[in-house]
Amino acid sequence: MNTNIKKIIAVIMILCSFAAVLSSCGEKPPAEEITTGTEIHQLKDNYGILNRTTTRKSTTAAPEKGKKDKGSKGTGTDADAETTKVQITTAPIKVSDVEFVLQNYYTNGVNYGEIQNIRFDEQAFASTAYGYLDMKMTYVGSQSKNLVVKYRAYDENGKLCRDSIIMAKTAGVKAGDTVEHIRFNVPFNTVKVEFFDESK
Repeated sequence: MNTNIKKIIAVIMILCSFAAVLSSCGEKPPAEEITTGTEIHQLKDNYGILNRTTTRKSTTAAPEKGKKDKGSKGTGTDADAETTKVQITTAPIKVSDVEFVLQNYYTNGVNYGEIQNIRFDEQAFASTAYGYLDMKMTYVGSQSKNLVVKYRAYDENGKLCRDSIIMAKTAGVKAGDTVEHIRFNVPFNTVKVEFFDESK
């Protein structure tokens, strides 16, 4: 191989190494202790899921076609068949405050992130409330290991009503990037949600 080409390749490798060092400068895992704080976000039950009730009207079977029941003044046709009537009563929109207990950062020991921008999807029609959040990655030690965070939801009586996880996928993500639109879901009777490290 030509000596000049070798020199050029060596210079390129040195420059790449130098660029990698520069890009990683200042990237360190958070050194401060984990602390917690709270945020309040409104949850709207737009479709009255919690208060929806259903009543059914009893029905009577239609007489056989061409025949009359005793005492019936009907014609004995299918037109005499009573149909089942279902009435759904929906209460007005319910708005409640949900307390979110959040750590200043989350970690799996390799990657570190901060929960931001919590919001509920008010248009989703489902039996549970859909929420979304973003995870700002403050440090990425491994792109092959996703950052998993646990969460628990409680009702007004302090009863656990959801125990689940969220996941920030780290493939192609570097420190400073934000993983957006991570979904979680909680029942409509939730008044408190706590996010914490998977190791806890």
